Amino acid sequence: MKKVIKILLLVFTINFVAYSIEGVAPGAESGFGIATREPQTIEEHRAYQQTNLANSQKLTDNQKKLISKKIENETSKEGFKNIEELIKSLDEKMSEVEKKYTELENSKSRYRLIYKDLGEDAIKNIELKQSEYVKLPNKIRVYSELDLNRVDELKLSYENFKNQLEEKYEKENTEEKKARKREQIIEKIKEYEKIKAEDKEIIKDKTQSSKNILELKQIEENLNIINTNRNTKKELLKFIENLDIDNSKKEELKKNYVDIYDENLENISTETFETVDLENTKSFMLEELNIRIDKPTKDEKLEDYSKYADAFYYKNDNVFDKLKDNMFVDVKLDQELNKGKNTLGGLTLGGSYMLEDIKLNLGGFIQYDKSNAHNIALGFTTMYDNFLGFVRYRFAFKKFDNVLYKNHNLDIYAKYSYVFNFDKFNVEPIVSAYGTYSSKVNLGENVYLNHRFGIDFTIATKLSYKALSNLDIYATPVFIFAYNDQKIVKEKKEKPVKRSYFDYALKLGAKYKVDKFMINPELKVKGDMSKSVNLMFNVYLGYQL
Repeated sequence: MKKVIKILLLVFTINFVAYSIEGVAPGAESGFGIATREPQTIEEHRAYQQTNLANSQKLTDNQKKLISKKIENETSKEGFKNIEELIKSLDEKMSEVEKKYTELENSKSRYRLIYKDLGEDAIKNIELKQSEYVKLPNKIRVYSELDLNRVDELKLSYENFKNQLEEKYEKENTEEKKARKREQIIEKIKEYEKIKAEDKEIIKDKTQSSKNILELKQIEENLNIINTNRNTKKELLKFIENLDIDNSKKEELKKNYVDIYDENLENISTETFETVDLENTKSFMLEELNIRIDKPTKDEKLEDYSKYADAFYYKNDNVFDKLKDNMFVDVKLDQELNKGKNTLGGLTLGGSYMLEDIKLNLGGFIQYDKSNAHNIALGFTTMYDNFLGFVRYRFAFKKFDNVLYKNHNLDIYAKYSYVFNFDKFNVEPIVSAYGTYSSKVNLGENVYLNHRFGIDFTIATKLSYKALSNLDIYATPVFIFAYNDQKIVKEKKEKPVKRSYFDYALKLGAKYKVDKFMINPELKVKGDMSKSVNLMFNVYLGYQL
């Protein structure tokens, strides 16, 4: 009876398994080892190949993107089969490419000095190919070739270049060449007076005991660095002694900036020694001491200072629109369209008070702006009838090459306007003048940006429409005529900085009033005759008592 039951169970199991695998593609399995149905529809084929692509190990992101597009555009089962073959073949070949690339990098590291001697054309050629495949130092793979033959070419180029390195090493590493290189190094040691006698003996012993050409070349390279560094260290010690600081601080600087460059001569044949940069090291010392030093300018042309002049040119008269409000906040964003340059322009906080008896509005504001240099300002405002104006003191500063440059400025602004009202439509002609004085900026030894008197005249028309009882929208075309010329001076030489110009602008905005609060977003597009276009966006919040 037990045997009969066992036989029945066995038959049932066989039939169940047979039924379960009926119609299943041969060899098709899910991730859990259970057979899955072969894709039938085009969408199933597309999903299957996208999964297949995602699981490939060696394809680059760019290759995957290109193949993914192929999958999305494919409409035939035969095409999906070809794509599957491409993924498999390309994945295998890219694995081989990566292996050859790693072998080449190891050879370049091992034969570094030989690699440097190889000739520019050969090095440029292989580094160009490397850049197609891998972007160092983050190893972000960017290779995007799908042609299998081209991938084979890349693999072959890596292999050939590695062989070139090894072949050159074998040619250089002959006994004859090693003997000649030893003689050259020993002769060179005798020429270097700055290297102490005991150090020369250590270097000479290392030269005699080195058994391959790479060690000898490393000794020669390091020997030149040692000699240069000994001269540099002598200059650094003299520089430290001449500083007006405590002796304890001098000893600390010697320890941190001079003694650290004492070479370990025992490693002269195997390590790359570092060259000491005299001027940079001086700068680091002074930065630690918080001492400013003007950079040497004897080899610089006056044209090189134009960027300093541009940094200290500034105009911002936006505050004049806010004087009717008792309190206001104005946030500015800039973008220079033709240069793709974005700037968080600045922030203005202010307020005013109306003297009702004499109809005179007085106020003030503080301002920060960093469109060019950093500008911190304090201003006073006045408004009477259709006339308004402000006076502003402004401190400007900017850092170039770790050196801080600064100056003082005084700005005066006056505006007259009159509003013509046509029911819901208003027309407001505007004329204004903006004058500025900018003090001299010291740029270096006997070099300075001369002081500047500038004047801008503006003609504009504000067109506004009352869309709702508490909402005005407006557009203001603006034309500006200006004189702001300046000079860069060095001893008896001068370079004019021309800023006489004609500018144009368009302001688009809306004023929305909620109770006593005013919200005023504004977009300003400004251009000039040099085809520079700036986009400025202001968000203004005001409050009226």
